[in-house]
Amino acid sequence: MENFANITFVLVVVVFLLIERFSGLRRSLAPIENRWLTNIGLMLAGALAASIIFTASTTTVAAELPNGFVSDLGMPLLVEAALLFLFLDHWHYWQHRVFHEVPLLWRAHLVHHSDTAIDISTSVRHHPFETIIAMLVSFLLVFVLGFSVQAFGLYLVVVTASSILTHANISLLGPLDRRLRSCLVTPDVHAIHHSSESIETNSNYGAVLTVWDRLFGTYRAPTGGPARLGLEYFRCEKDATLVGAFLQPFLKHHTGLRTEESDLPTPEIQGRGIRLSVPWRQALLYSGLGLILVLLIYWPTVLHLTKLWTEAESYRYAWLVVPMFAYIIGWYRRDSILAMTPSTSYIGLPLILAAFVLWLMCFSADIMVGQHFALVLTLQGVALC
Repeated sequence: MENFANITFVLVVVVFLLIERFSGLRRSLAPIENRWLTNIGLMLAGALAASIIFTASTTTVAAELPNGFVSDLGMPLLVEAALLFLFLDHWHYWQHRVFHEVPLLWRAHLVHHSDTAIDISTSVRHHPFETIIAMLVSFLLVFVLGFSVQAFGLYLVVVTASSILTHANISLLGPLDRRLRSCLVTPDVHAIHHSSESIETNSNYGAVLTVWDRLFGTYRAPTGGPARLGLEYFRCEKDATLVGAFLQPFLKHHTGLRTEESDLPTPEIQGRGIRLSVPWRQALLYSGLGLILVLLIYWPTVLHLTKLWTEAESYRYAWLVVPMFAYIIGWYRRDSILAMTPSTSYIGLPLILAAFVLWLMCFSADIMVGQHFALVLTLQGVALC
């Protein structure tokens, strides 16, 4: 499977390289010399660092695991591959978004955005720090979920081909692009994400599907493409070199792209506490009631997860998810969050209903992974409301 993925990667690169250079679909004439040297150098440095830290690839580990939570369910390969694809593509959306939201992670990820042009070489432009973090997360997913190597390999092939396509310096024909981007990330959709404008850079996080951006309000439709690519604070000639790219995470610059946050009112602080506004009190009250209701309705699934996380040694680290999330999202960014004014919305109701139907189907068929997925979707629906 790993050899198949490598062969697919080479073929896809060759195909899109030819399309970029010789077809009428090319968006613009992107420079190659220094950019490609830097981008390929970052890729090789990341691969070298990963090979030193991790003695095996994720697919090798997945193949050598004797059994796993998902693989033990005995689902048909196509069903497992489809569910795994949806889960991992959804996971990638949030992982990508967290890399933008958390300043420390943004320092590792900004190198990918400092490229002042975009083509297939940009798809492999990642600082070694980001490569190591992403691989560490991938290993954790392999160990926690325990899916089959065949299903995981199929996902890697799809997401790799999609990454090359979405970063390609091409623009699909108008009607074709409009049809595809209703479901899939196209080059024009992802080009918005590489814009120099912060409001555009903080959008279109999806890897393969656009559904997650549409669902969570971060989707921006292309309107002729971004006028300028890259980050405004990395445009010197030395920034384009390989050494300059290595040093970018350590330089003094803006640590985030949401500059509009500085204009938000600061919540009042009394002593060691924070005075919550009336809308926030109502939001927390309704969210708490919704959470209690979800726990009561989904109690068999919650009980199974609690037992699994408590008794199975491989899953005990799952208890760290809640405090880590509370710190990264809740406490670390508390000022900007509390400065917002929450309001009631019904956008999450269709998601809650669909998740409940999925849970009923999986509960009747005793498919635990489906019940877990439905529980997570329900919690996201409650948060959206």
